[in-house]
Amino acid sequence: MFDNDPELPDCPVVGGAADDGGADEAWVDRVCPFPDDDADGPSEDVELVAPTAGEWLESACGQAPGVGLLDTLGEIAVGELSADEAVTMLQQMQGVAAHVAGLETALRAQVTAKVVAEVRAQVAADVDPDRPARPQYVCPEQVAWSEVTAALRLSPVTGEARILEAQELMGAWRPMLAAMLAGTLTIEHARAIGRQLRNLPGYGSADPSEQAEYAKHCREVLAAVVPFAATHTPGESGRKARVLVTAIDPTGARTRRRRAAEQDHGVFLNPLEPGTSEIRAVMPTAHAEAVMQAVNTLAKDARFEVADGCITRGQRRVAALAALTLGDPGSVGQVTGPVAEAKLSVHVNVLVPLATIVGCSDQGGRIGNTPCTADEITDLLADAARGSSTIRRLVTDATGCILDAGRRHYLASDVQKFVIRLRDQFCRFPGCNRPAERCEIDHARPYGAGGVTDACNLGPLCTHHHEMKTAGYWHITASHRNGACTWRSPLGRVYQHEPPDLIPPPPPRPPADPPPF
Repeated sequence: MFDNDPELPDCPVVGGAADDGGADEAWVDRVCPFPDDDADGPSEDVELVAPTAGEWLESACGQAPGVGLLDTLGEIAVGELSADEAVTMLQQMQGVAAHVAGLETALRAQVTAKVVAEVRAQVAADVDPDRPARPQYVCPEQVAWSEVTAALRLSPVTGEARILEAQELMGAWRPMLAAMLAGTLTIEHARAIGRQLRNLPGYGSADPSEQAEYAKHCREVLAAVVPFAATHTPGESGRKARVLVTAIDPTGARTRRRRAAEQDHGVFLNPLEPGTSEIRAVMPTAHAEAVMQAVNTLAKDARFEVADGCITRGQRRVAALAALTLGDPGSVGQVTGPVAEAKLSVHVNVLVPLATIVGCSDQGGRIGNTPCTADEITDLLADAARGSSTIRRLVTDATGCILDAGRRHYLASDVQKFVIRLRDQFCRFPGCNRPAERCEIDHARPYGAGGVTDACNLGPLCTHHHEMKTAGYWHITASHRNGACTWRSPLGRVYQHEPPDLIPPPPPRPPADPPPF
């Protein structure tokens, strides 16, 4: 270039890595239209044109996540983009962040392994017969892990959890690491899914056969969850993983529950600040659902709307829990005596496939909003007569479909509302976690525009998202009987929503014995 030429921006790098002559040819031809036979450079009347922000973004969308993509995004002036283009740029940046998190995770595992090897070598070489032996309860791995966590400025608990997470992503969870490096899975998604994978049989075992079984189950779950996570939130991805994990090894689930009951069940008090403490209870799912239903039911009582300071939903729930355990508190901070009306009978919804009831299948179902195995449901139904809660049993087919009675008028019937809330479990707006019990039942296609009052056109929406849809900002372009729907945003973007699986899939059948000959 001549000394008086204006400075040109770096050429976009395709594929995230530079190579000789690897710049986009069309970009070069437009910016530097040199004649092929002019070896001495451009003529003085050639005008050099820098790429626009939209053209930089178009180039970025064709690149794989990496340093090259980050450099390209750094050239974009957000103020020159349209709103839709700005959102696309943010999505590309999220892909870069996911890629970097994947690289850091892989590096964390590799560096930890290298430090462990170095510490082991030091321990093996540092043998002095005149000095007392090192304590056996301190292993080289612990020393190495403390080295890494200190270097990363993490607490020992957090640091060790991150190292273990990295080792798992380099091992049985490798499909998630591959998706992170591809920019389609964030670290938040990986952690939400990983929490569920740790409940699979064989996790943490030193037995090679159990390790192989755990790896096989991980592949089965991740084959379904990783593509799902590319278009859904971490919470939704974790719920889908939990449903699939519940369906695996229903026989061993009882043993794991009993082990968890022995090790984890209990009620714990955690002081938060002066005058405020947290009570945490770990208990069977059926009991937890019944307690929560009782708290929510009593919290709706008018007493807790006018009691001292009971204004928010959380405060009313606290007062209701105190009333159920201690008697009527009268106010938030004072207990005045027991009241009979605080002892409520609550309803627990249990969804169970017909084949499980008649004993033809081990397919699990759901207690409240929690997936469960067949034996959990059997135990709960057997004990229902001895408890104060009412068990509402709903029979489904093998796919989890609940039959509902449609009625041809605007307002959904109580049966329809009940079935639809069970089906969707949450607000059907993408990523919203508002429970369906606190949502309004909405027509996907407005009733006035010919929409029917049927399960295929109905779904729960929280007040906020219902208002945005009614105002015409967001639109549901497709709605299906299983609760899935397609949204179009104000920018014209399309988002897919799928409700959580209603019941776990049938457990895998054991392989048939080979013929004797």
